Amino acid sequence: MTPTHRETVIAAPMSRLRRYLMRRGVVAVLGQPRPGFRLRDVFKSDRIVLVALNDALVGPITAQLIGGLICAEVFSAAQERAQETNPKQRPGMVFVDEVASFLHLPVPISTALEVSRSYGVGWHLFGQGRYQLSSSLAQAFEINARSKLTFATTPSEARDIVESAPMLTADDVQSLPKYEIYANLLTPDGPSGWFSARTLPPPAALGHRAKLRREARSRRPVQPAVTPHETTAPPQAEVSHVRRRRA
Repeated sequence: MTPTHRETVIAAPMSRLRRYLMRRGVVAVLGQPRPGFRLRDVFKSDRIVLVALNDALVGPITAQLIGGLICAEVFSAAQERAQETNPKQRPGMVFVDEVASFLHLPVPISTALEVSRSYGVGWHLFGQGRYQLSSSLAQAFEINARSKLTFATTPSEARDIVESAPMLTADDVQSLPKYEIYANLLTPDGPSGWFSARTLPPPAALGHRAKLRREARSRRPVQPAVTPHETTAPPQAEVSHVRRRRA
């Protein structure tokens, strides 16, 4: 293709990809030519994977893309546990904050939770409230999330919660003090029934973040990622040829 024709062809996809390619952190995640590990193997080792998706740093659309891809890959990892003899002996745990933004799976969420539970994978799902959830998502959580807890919430939210907690009133849920909850936990004998409890306050920051990152990178160096200019720039020989032709 001529340079002009090539620019015309790639203009449409590049207009959509540019939001990702212009952010080095996103390129480092999606553009690793030789990743240090497979996310699908996370349940086969003692590895802990943390994914920070701050909207202010990566943008809401980019955060939703990466979060959705990771949730789908983790669900695929849960399905692969069907090949293990007794996967429940080594349970795996997935924690998803702001679940309404990231939990986009290739199957209905109710099916995903049932399959994951069968293979020893527990999903811990967090959100600001039920108002963020679609009716199908809320119903799937109600059926499959056997352990539930709630902090103080709005009047409409409290009314929805007490529908499954006849011993509580909406005023009980609304008037919860700081760090206090109502919970209904699954036990070996069945649901515990709703009870009140006090959670621990957030611990003080220890200041070890930089040290932990250095240690992690020293054990498994990050491979160079593909940068935006590398994806579009022609080979050096072609550049030289074009220059000679112009000269």
